[in-house]
Amino acid sequence: MGVSLFLIILLIVVVSIYHNLTQVSQYSILYISNFSKIEDIIALNASTLFIVGSKTCGNISHGVAGYYYLNDNEFKQVNLSKLFCCGAIYSVAYNGSALMLAGACKISGVLHPAIALISYNKVTNLTSYIPMGYYPGRALAVAWFNKTWFIGGNFLFNLDQHYVSVMFLIGLKGNSTSNLTLNISNILNQLPEGCILSLSVGHNCILIGGKFVIYLVLFKFNSTSIYEINMTKSIFKYPGFIISLSQFNSSTWVVGGEYFPVNSTICHPYLVLYNSLNSCINYIKLNYTIGFVTSVSSYNGNIVVSLRVPFKTPQGVEGGTVILEGKINALKQTFDEVNISINQLLSLNNRIIGGGYKVTGNADEGILIFLNEN
Repeated sequence: MGVSLFLIILLIVVVSIYHNLTQVSQYSILYISNFSKIEDIIALNASTLFIVGSKTCGNISHGVAGYYYLNDNEFKQVNLSKLFCCGAIYSVAYNGSALMLAGACKISGVLHPAIALISYNKVTNLTSYIPMGYYPGRALAVAWFNKTWFIGGNFLFNLDQHYVSVMFLIGLKGNSTSNLTLNISNILNQLPEGCILSLSVGHNCILIGGKFVIYLVLFKFNSTSIYEINMTKSIFKYPGFIISLSQFNSSTWVVGGEYFPVNSTICHPYLVLYNSLNSCINYIKLNYTIGFVTSVSSYNGNIVVSLRVPFKTPQGVEGGTVILEGKINALKQTFDEVNISINQLLSLNNRIIGGGYKVTGNADEGILIFLNEN
């Protein structure tokens, strides 16, 4: 979700860190011309996906959303009018009957967070529920928990004559809005610089991840308050991103993203298991030293992980994607391809589905990737 916003900074590095293309398991790629980039996908049922992202025409992009019917191989776009004009949709959540879209649109040339609800084929603009002043900004993550829509993102804040990115989190229940941004600020005891990128719903809480300027930390929200989760046993004393979260079992989450060591501009990928009962962190080994985790998912005791890494090709060094799948301590590579980025993964009908985009010339094309094809 919004992973395409981040770039790998490739400096002069040892050749051994580059990934070489290999032969991996069978897969298929479906191009969906309605999208330039697919940012998020969710399964509504065994045969229907809901997809969000953006379409770029010239230098202008706009948010796109719609249903993809797996049995018919058909995409049906939702008419959003101008709700995400000159912007994008980064995240979608489903509560069993309604869909909430989170993204951004331009108003008078300024990027504003935007949200919309799709219920019984009716689209309702709910952007007015986002507090005034959260612009320029974007709504980057959305989740449904405790009969409440949670929306997270970032906006630019004027601090001593220069702008910094500040995260925000709100809860929308009926016609009532709770601004939880101050809760995060109080926990950090400082301005919450960064942005919220991921919201993962568990049995009785939401884990919240994103970009954090000083160090990496997770937050947990339950029905009463937000708590900082101590992750000091891992690499989280460095600045970086928590890009993706996935609940592995009732008390454990898979967490992935990137971090930046001290005085370094090169991003390093990481993957950990976080236990919410004892705050224990367990590393999952990745055989990559440059790049970042773009998405994680879990199913039936397995995990699947996509990484954006540098590839060594006859043309030089190019960005691409590697997908790993399997048991926690026995991940195997199931996909690798240059000039492809995967922003979201899910497991459905005994196969892995990824949504993202492929760079083709000077343009991007929205794609779905299907792994474990028979």
